[in-house]
Amino acid sequence: MSISTLNGIEPIDSCYLNFSKLAEKIDQSYGLSVTEIRLLNEILESYLDGRVMSVTGLLMLKEIASPASLHAALKKLIKKNMVTLSIDESDERIKRRTPSPLALTRLKKLNKLF
Repeated sequence: MSISTLNGIEPIDSCYLNFSKLAEKIDQSYGLSVTEIRLLNEILESYLDGRVMSVTGLLMLKEIASPASLHAALKKLIKKNMVTLSIDESDERIKRRTPSPLALTRLKKLNKLF
């Protein structure tokens, strides 16, 4: 009898922990911090929903971090080639952030864990 069974936890209960460890390894391979992961996931979610977030919109995600920390994380994501910049066609003052092909590759790797 394993320790997990002794504590009333079935072996299947560790599926999430295994997923979490594998996902963490993938994110570590890209050198992503927790804040960068959360911000990138927001960008990916918006992109997949057909929305593209402006920089201003990203900096308002206060549940992730302060605007200063979000801006620093965004700059790191750009430097790591995970996020690309596009200028709004109707208003050149508006800068949009979209996931790069590298970010989409990361997402595909994470999706394969399911």
